[in-house]
Amino acid sequence: MNNCQKCGKEIDAGADVCGFCGAPAENAGATAVQPVTGAGLFPDGIAFSVNAIIDSGFRLWIKALGPLIILQLIMFSVMAALVILMIIFAAAFFGPDFGLPAVKSIVAAAVPAVIAAVAVSLAATAGSYMLIEDYAEHGDKKREIKDSLMDGFRKLPVMLCAVMAYVACVIICAAPGLAVMAGMREMLAAGALLLLTGMAGMLYLFIRMYPLFPVIVLENRGAVESMKRSWELTGGRWWKVLGIVLAITLIFFGIGIGIGIVGFIPVLGQIAYIGMQIILGPLNTVFSYCCYDALKKSASRPVPPAQDACHADGPS
Repeated sequence: MNNCQKCGKEIDAGADVCGFCGAPAENAGATAVQPVTGAGLFPDGIAFSVNAIIDSGFRLWIKALGPLIILQLIMFSVMAALVILMIIFAAAFFGPDFGLPAVKSIVAAAVPAVIAAVAVSLAATAGSYMLIEDYAEHGDKKREIKDSLMDGFRKLPVMLCAVMAYVACVIICAAPGLAVMAGMREMLAAGALLLLTGMAGMLYLFIRMYPLFPVIVLENRGAVESMKRSWELTGGRWWKVLGIVLAITLIFFGIGIGIGIVGFIPVLGQIAYIGMQIILGPLNTVFSYCCYDALKKSASRPVPPAQDACHADGPS
């Protein structure tokens, strides 16, 4: 077998293009670049850029779309079942007489339903990261979809702890401004300034924690260790990660406008809307994985000997 000069993967004899990145087979030969161990989408030392993330994200999304859609369908089915159960509960116990006790009972029943929906959503997200890693590193899935989902449920405690820690930090950022605005009417301007400062802190924190879920799922770390690892990966590259997040946000804004327009079409539009949500939903997870993988691999660029201990990151 020969190796692709673009991605370093092996090309089957007689193939016209690389089965992983699609580069023409003419680029392969006896003198081609040998594959880098664990290179995946981003060989060690590649430049960390918006174009690399977006391009690789769309290619990986197309490659892994089938299994990711199945995970999305499982998640939507469970959520739909929970909503139906809530409606049945309300109709069976209260009928048309919806007074305050009925509302309280429905809210009490909704709490476990919401917790279950969040749990399934997080598990499906974790399972998606595992499948995406398979396609990125091996060109195909090595795990079964069911196994990925079950492994995703095993990651739930750590993911929930990380989410709660992140939410606590967000509350701490926003609380001073909200407290001043609510308690001191004469200091609304100062409260607004504090709130804006808190929002800037939330944005900074969001970017520093952007690779948090992939780290938890793919590096098998605890919540605190994962937050430290995310902080380490994004260190010195905050603006670049912000640029990637903004680019992804703009892409989804454009997609959202298109989906919203389609959704106005009666019946068929609603079916198409749900279908597009299921198909496009995994794209954000794929982009998140690509950003994490690029951060991890670009962190392993050769550096002067004095800095090796601080910057060298091997593949997880």
